[in-house]
Amino acid sequence: MAEQTGSIETWRVKAFRENVRYAVGQKESRLSPYCDQDGDQIGDLTFFDNIGQALPQKKTQDKTDSPDMELDHGRRAASYESYEWGTLIPKKAKLETLHDPANKYTVAATHGFNVRKDDEIIRAAFAPARTGEKGDTIVTFPSRQIIPHNNEGLTLDKLLLMNQWFAEDDVEMEKNRMCIISAAQITDLLKIPEIQSAEQNMIKTLYHGKIVYFMGFHFVHSQKLDKDENGNRKVIAFLDGAFGLGKPGNIEVNIAPDPGKSFRTRIYMEMEIGSVRKEDKYVLQVLCKEPVSTRPA
Repeated sequence: MAEQTGSIETWRVKAFRENVRYAVGQKESRLSPYCDQDGDQIGDLTFFDNIGQALPQKKTQDKTDSPDMELDHGRRAASYESYEWGTLIPKKAKLETLHDPANKYTVAATHGFNVRKDDEIIRAAFAPARTGEKGDTIVTFPSRQIIPHNNEGLTLDKLLLMNQWFAEDDVEMEKNRMCIISAAQITDLLKIPEIQSAEQNMIKTLYHGKIVYFMGFHFVHSQKLDKDENGNRKVIAFLDGAFGLGKPGNIEVNIAPDPGKSFRTRIYMEMEIGSVRKEDKYVLQVLCKEPVSTRPA
């Protein structure tokens, strides 16, 4: 007879744990593919190094000393937040499918924790960032990286300005340029004549909230963007690799009967997630005015 944990065979419990740890740890969220995930974890922080350009100097004489040139070296650190999720499995649930990677609990948990990864990336966009050798110096988001709202939503002029500001900072323009927008900015884009005259497939893609490419930017929809004190949406424009995403910390997965709930089977999961803005010049805050919603609460 198979060994059991409560009313579930132990092998099913182990398989569920491994499936969840693999799925949550390895599957990408909507924004994580555009993050640097190769940081070095030291203690409670994950560090990401920023190496500046190595520009050679002109050699004017032969047999001179080899150059020892300064190289800009910055460092940012991501701290972690703990997230947890749990649920009681209904009495009539098919526990014999718990080991299947496609079971609804594994799928739900993977999706939920990936949403939290994106939440941490969005939070890191304009949050104070840890810097320095030990990550003990705090730097705020620079005001020179904020495009004012000008009493307008997301306009063609703002898109042009976003490209101009990145170019003025001499960033690597060959990197993917991303822009996270809310539903109101999707409506703004659909009103731009240049988009209205574009091919219908692009308009349909934008209308359905999927990633679309226009004016050099890949647009991603999210309703998690903050607003400023005047109600203007803080749209995030950034270059690929602008954020560091720490490797998932310890992913705790437990399944056991809960004596406080008539010994019904409970699933509990906990995971640490952390992100940081690696380089300020790779991120822009684009303030966009939004109309007052007429939708009933």
